[in-house]
Amino acid sequence: FYQKYGGTEDADVFADSSASGKHTVTPSGDVHTDTAVKKIGTASAQFDGTGDYLTVADHADFDNPGDFTWEFWFNVESGDAGCFISHHESGVANAGMFISRTTTGKLNVQDDKNSHNAEYGSGLDDGAWHHAAWVRSSSTNNVFIDGVLEGTFSGSTAHAIASDLAIGYYIQENTDYLEGYMDELRFSDSARYSAPGFTPSTTEFTSDNN
Repeated sequence: FYQKYGGTEDADVFADSSASGKHTVTPSGDVHTDTAVKKIGTASAQFDGTGDYLTVADHADFDNPGDFTWEFWFNVESGDAGCFISHHESGVANAGMFISRTTTGKLNVQDDKNSHNAEYGSGLDDGAWHHAAWVRSSSTNNVFIDGVLEGTFSGSTAHAIASDLAIGYYIQENTDYLEGYMDELRFSDSARYSAPGFTPSTTEFTSDNN
């Protein structure tokens, strides 16, 4: 699954830009593309923090039974917490995974099935672009910010749950709407990066199947 958020100003149609293109993306609120604030390509996705989000129907692609990589660029300023990505059964406690921002400029990574909840980085609410990546290889989970390894935890339990994928809010409680921008979001069924770190791409990804 891949979203490059290209296009024209204020566009409100979002697509799966992977080679398969099989996932339908549904926008809510007035989430739209912004050509003035972007990291890569022609635009980014802008979320205003008051009900803007994207959803993708539940699919086995998001259960993460093996190696995977979640990654994206983000640009936020100081303010309320907001969720970048959540795959979490609605109304059910301890049944999902998500990446969010905190009110203190950090990244929060939670993996309920593997009993992990921790904050990483600092100063990420500076109005600049930052890259986030959560990479699982076997049972090793690495969290990278701007290509730098910020932390590691263990766990390989899959998230085979009944939940849509949500971008821009916390689906479990229908809250934590994101205020800010996202660009080049990609989910892969492989561990694309490894310790000690990497240089994040500043060009559009190749549209492969995984």
